[in-house]
Amino acid sequence: MATTPEGYFAIPESISGKSLRDIAGIYNFRSDLVANLLGIPETQRLTAGQQVTARNFDPGSSEGRFLTSTLKSISPEERATQQALASAEKIRQYNIESAQPAIQTLTTGKTDLKSRYDELLASIRARGEQEVKHADITSAQELGRRGISTSSTFAGEFQQGKRLDVQSAIDLASAQTAAQAAEKDAAINNAIASLQAGAGPEGLAAALNILQNAQQQQQFEASQALSRESLAQNKELTLKGLESPTKETPYIPSLTNIGGKGYYYDPASGTFKTVGGNSFSQLQSQFNPDQWE
Repeated sequence: MATTPEGYFAIPESISGKSLRDIAGIYNFRSDLVANLLGIPETQRLTAGQQVTARNFDPGSSEGRFLTSTLKSISPEERATQQALASAEKIRQYNIESAQPAIQTLTTGKTDLKSRYDELLASIRARGEQEVKHADITSAQELGRRGISTSSTFAGEFQQGKRLDVQSAIDLASAQTAAQAAEKDAAINNAIASLQAGAGPEGLAAALNILQNAQQQQQFEASQALSRESLAQNKELTLKGLESPTKETPYIPSLTNIGGKGYYYDPASGTFKTVGGNSFSQLQSQFNPDQWE
């Protein structure tokens, strides 16, 4: 009879754990002939799902009938797909093993990058504390130059406003830096996950490039964070003149009794003025007494 040049089969559960010699009598075939067709020892224990290839066998023989009726047949297309998957898995495992040094580099770089961002955040906060102190000093100097007591209600509000200007800039810089740190950390985590999943040479190069870019960007951010315009301008904010009276923040002049006359500091002209020949008490009555010390 005509022989089949090649056939692909999988071992079923029913004969798993047994050898060809163990089952030859049950299925009425010669174990040595089947072993020769499959290219395996006749005493080898078979495993469920194990794939074997039989070459040049007669489908009508006892051995051929065992192969085609007892074993699970696999089509050439299915066989090709399985081989391609097996090959891809080998490549993936190779990529994973090859990427271990790079994964270690990324992990170390990630830890180092976090430390740098932590230091940068600490530096920003420390700078903020200095700026707040500077705002208090310059605010007090400005109030004194304009003849306004630092213990007045207006002075307190003025100084608090300058502190808020500085603190807002510090909070913004801190939030931006923390967001940048989280973004870099996520990018490196994704790169590590990609390598652990078996990304090839291109994935390896991309992952290391992500780390390099993250480190370079952190250095740039560190050089910029402490010189942000919003931070640098706070000194100028504290040196600006007092605002004219508004409904939201009324201007409270500082009254001075000189020779029985009332003088007050006019921020528009930068001089002390009096209204006509009004006495101190008359001038003071023009303002809300509750606003004075």
